[in-house]
Amino acid sequence: MDLYNDMSPRASLPLLNGLLCLVLLGCGSRPDPSASFAGIRVLTLASVSGLSAAELPSILSDELGSSLRRSLAVRGYEVREASGGDGEVRASWFQQSKLQPDGRGEVLLGISVSLFDRSGARILSVRSKRLVPANQWNGDRVAAEVSSLLRDLPEADRR
Repeated sequence: MDLYNDMSPRASLPLLNGLLCLVLLGCGSRPDPSASFAGIRVLTLASVSGLSAAELPSILSDELGSSLRRSLAVRGYEVREASGGDGEVRASWFQQSKLQPDGRGEVLLGISVSLFDRSGARILSVRSKRLVPANQWNGDRVAAEVSSLLRDLPEADRR
């Protein structure tokens, strides 16, 4: 008895319907990302770090902190320097060295941002997908990168 040849198209419909239901159930079970942000409105800016002053002009570190405050404020979050918020935001610069075809080294930089809830659990972690040469970073590029990194952040909880 050959199972494949004996099964008529009409008999295979329940099997196909069952498979389709399983696929749809799996796709619809993704958790709501905004659920982990419930109750968070005030964030403490814990740190902006990553590179030494010799590797990164201080204006870029300052701009990273300012851009974080602006991007979070647009989404309804209040950012404080002192502790006591509903959560914490940390940002850092990271680097990667790249060897050019002519043998010169080039330093590429990116930004990493993480948000933590009051208990210290990480609820968001994003980082630059495309690293940019260090000499091409300026205030506008920092602001654009931070805005891009936080674009999927849900609005702050309105208490």
